[in-house]
Amino acid sequence: MSSTDDDEVTSLKQYFVSQFDQQPHSIVRAPGRINLIGEHIDYNGYSVLPIAIKQSVFVAVSTNTENKINILNYIPSFPQYSCHVSEVSKISKPPAWYDYVLCGIYGVQQELKLATLPGMNFVVMGKVPMAAGLSSSSALVCGAAVATNSILKTVEIASTLTANGTANA
Repeated sequence: MSSTDDDEVTSLKQYFVSQFDQQPHSIVRAPGRINLIGEHIDYNGYSVLPIAIKQSVFVAVSTNTENKINILNYIPSFPQYSCHVSEVSKISKPPAWYDYVLCGIYGVQQELKLATLPGMNFVVMGKVPMAAGLSSSSALVCGAAVATNSILKTVEIASTLTANGTANA
C-alpha cells in the first residue's frame, strides 16, 4: 500500500470509531479496474483483460449486537442506511449506493447458505470515480463481500492480507 492508502485507512478508522464507538474488525481494499481488452464481450465467451487501477474502495466493518446492518459513507452527502439483518436482500428501485454493499453481504450469505447474519457496521470510502467505466460498483460489491467474509471467517476468498490488516480484494 502507498502512503496515500495508509492515510486513507487512518482517516477511515478514525471516522469509523467516531460513528460506532469501536474499532473496525477489518478494513478491506477493493481496486477499481479497466478492461484493456474485453468490454462487453466476456458474457459472449471471449477473453478479457481487466487491469486493476490505483483508485480503490475501502470498506471498514465490525459487528454489532443490534441485529442491524448499518452502512455509512465517509462522504456525508451519501445517505446512511440501516436495516434488520433479515432485510439484506431488499434492493431499492432504482438502486442506491448502499445497495451495492447489500449485494456483497447477501452474496456471501447465499454462498454460505446462512439463514441469518450477525449485525454489522460498515463504513465505505470510495476513491473510484462513479460512472466512469472504472467498475466502482464492482469494487463496492467485492469490498463488501470480502469485509463480510472477514466477519464470518468461513470462506476462502482470493485476497492478500497486508501487514496493517487490510485486504486487497
